[in-house]
Amino acid sequence: MELKVKPPKLIDARLKPKDIIDRLKVLGYQTRITHHRYFGRKLLKNSDIRVLLKAMKIMGENDLTNIIMPRGGLTEVEIYKTLSSSLLIPLITAQSQCSLSDIFIYRKAARLALFRAICQVDDNESILTLRKEMQQMFLKYQIQIKDQGKWVDYDNPDFPQSEDKEIAENEAKQVASETQKEVRVVEVFE
Repeated sequence: MELKVKPPKLIDARLKPKDIIDRLKVLGYQTRITHHRYFGRKLLKNSDIRVLLKAMKIMGENDLTNIIMPRGGLTEVEIYKTLSSSLLIPLITAQSQCSLSDIFIYRKAARLALFRAICQVDDNESILTLRKEMQQMFLKYQIQIKDQGKWVDYDNPDFPQSEDKEIAENEAKQVASETQKEVRVVEVFE
């Protein structure tokens, strides 16, 4: 009799938005994340879209497949300082916007908006530690070249995204000399 062994489950060691929110809560901050998606041509809050979908089903609309766009969207994060159990002081609002040419990924949008918000909080060492952790996990540097008047990612396996800005800038100089094109390094938040 042959035993079937399941392959080990891959564990994502990166921080999830919930982990970040939990750490902020321990530090005395409350957060609110609001996702917006394209409903037809209108950018609406997800909560509003749910209400509209229920109303459409009640009215007999059965084909709702092409109404919510898979591409594009907006995520807003609001961070509040907790002073007492019922008193919240609004501190910061940050956003991340997904292009209409990109698939909207909730986790990525939330992480980016949370990172932008945390970059605005200058409170204590714990916030700085969280910010550095997020930078190490998610911030990469991509080389881009100017091709026919547009900036495009330089897709070459010899020059992948780098976690070190200095390395990326040195590689960009090499790419510029090889391609004889204008080159820049941009931050990419994964």
